[in-house]
Amino acid sequence: MEVCRVLGLISGTSVDAIDAALAELRLTGDVIELAPGGHTEVGYPPDLRDELLAAGSCNPEQMCRLDTRIGQSFANAAATAIRELGQADVIASLGQTVYHWVEDGICRGTLQLGQPAWIAEKTGLPVISDLRARDVAAGGHGAPLAGLFDRLWLQDDVALNIGGIANITLPSDNFDRVGTFPGTRALSDGSERARGHMRNADERARAGYDSGARNQATDDDGSRNQATDNSGGRNQATGDTDPRNRAAFDTGPHNQATDNSDLHNRAMGNTGPHNQATGNTGPRNRAAFDTGPGNALLDAAAEMLTGQRFDKGGALALAGTVRKDLLDLLLEDPYYRLPAPKSTGKEHFNIGYLKAALAQVPEVTGPDLMATLVELTAVTIADACAGHRVVASGGGVRNPALMAALARHLDIVTSDALGIPSDAKEAYLTALLGFLTWHGIAADPRTGADGPRLLGSITPGRDPLRMPAPATTTVRQLRVVATLGGSLARS
Repeated sequence: MEVCRVLGLISGTSVDAIDAALAELRLTGDVIELAPGGHTEVGYPPDLRDELLAAGSCNPEQMCRLDTRIGQSFANAAATAIRELGQADVIASLGQTVYHWVEDGICRGTLQLGQPAWIAEKTGLPVISDLRARDVAAGGHGAPLAGLFDRLWLQDDVALNIGGIANITLPSDNFDRVGTFPGTRALSDGSERARGHMRNADERARAGYDSGARNQATDDDGSRNQATDNSGGRNQATGDTDPRNRAAFDTGPHNQATDNSDLHNRAMGNTGPHNQATGNTGPRNRAAFDTGPGNALLDAAAEMLTGQRFDKGGALALAGTVRKDLLDLLLEDPYYRLPAPKSTGKEHFNIGYLKAALAQVPEVTGPDLMATLVELTAVTIADACAGHRVVASGGGVRNPALMAALARHLDIVTSDALGIPSDAKEAYLTALLGFLTWHGIAADPRTGADGPRLLGSITPGRDPLRMPAPATTTVRQLRVVATLGGSLARS
């Protein structure tokens, strides 16, 4: 098969920027080779970001305006990426998730904005968009879609993406052994697991960050886990903590779901000569789901304390001490004990949720609050990862405090060490999803859908739509290469 250049576009729950990555992809037998072609990011206009953060209360007029303005912003990002990185054959856009509707553990719908016609008009290229809806219609959660990338790319490692919500992709042998996922039983009593992880909370909260190859991290606007100063105590206001008020954004990435325990061990085979599937008929089938908050509560706390969108360099968290009473309270959230499939998002883990928790404990200083939230993210991720090496990506890897906490609980590396930039992985995931659809290959990200589906809708570009002949083989592996035909970054 000829090389196909796909530009992937996505904006995660931080709503700070649109990530774009250009990938060269080629299907050879049952292996997709992916050569990273570079990545960039283009920020949203500040007023548009503010509107997006308030999108939950939009009326139809405001929703229409947002869909148009986000589409225009994505079009601008695509044009910028093509100018900087080179021409593409097709564009894939995951858009901007503004709502993810989950009730009683079932995803009922999902809404991504960013009208693809603006992208097609600006670039002249065909655009594949709305990549989550078909998975939801087939019974899945539509998130995290990263499980597809991870299942094909990694072998025995657990893949972790830390966006606003953290999600992982597990090897299925761990999924099978526990029945739901490792963290379900470990957290079933609420705080006991936290006590086990808090052998020395004060030391951990103040611990430094190992910048060696095993624990790489840099600054990431996707993480936005940065703040400056402590403005002191807690805000007593409360929010909606109804456990049914949950949803997921994938982030970067981002973008965020699970595999149905009845489906997770099923081999994915051909669905017809012109509609092949991604799969793995061996023992390495994997399941993907949201573990809980990644950066969501950290960012909310940073903005509440300092007016900044993130805790710069994790400085505030590193200066604090874990408050066990608050951590134990937060770990009582029913979400951590739900079985898979499940997904969550900022509809649940938000500033109102945090303020409600703070109102139930004695006053918490800013640094201690940040240190406790870092530990919450680290503990809930570690509980789900079952002792395997973890390959991390997403904005959270650029928060030194969070990476230090994770390194104390896990054997962790970043995806950079394996050839995929950690701050661009979800954009490369989007490119992969576009490649699959463009070539007639059904995808199953193991979020609970009833089998593989062709994902997305296609908006033609300037020229008549000429798609390649559908693939006739089942895809079983993704191989990241330095260049197509060149040396492998990871076999």
